[in-house]
Amino acid sequence: MRSAADGPMSVETLGEAFRLGWKVTARCSQGKRDGMRSIPECINRYELDMATLLWTRGPNFPLSRLAERMMCTRCGSRQVPILFDAPRHSDSIRIAVLRGQYARARPDVN
Repeated sequence: MRSAADGPMSVETLGEAFRLGWKVTARCSQGKRDGMRSIPECINRYELDMATLLWTRGPNFPLSRLAERMMCTRCGSRQVPILFDAPRHSDSIRIAVLRGQYARARPDVN
């Protein structure tokens, strides 16, 4: 892992994210349709415990593979994006990962 003085940092593993104080949230993205039939939309979300992730996956587990290991506890969907909250001074950057593809996520509206 590079330091901030070396330029932009690249955090790729659970161990690096844990050391930097990141928070991880899983959010179900099951839609309103399953093929041709309508189903209730699932809006389940849960903040994951980083220490437990480290113990079960190991510190070298790639962040990009975390989404493929998740399943919604409410509806059973495997479409579960992972949101990473990376502390940066007083604000945070939110990054979503869905099946290894990174994208900036919209801020939460609670």
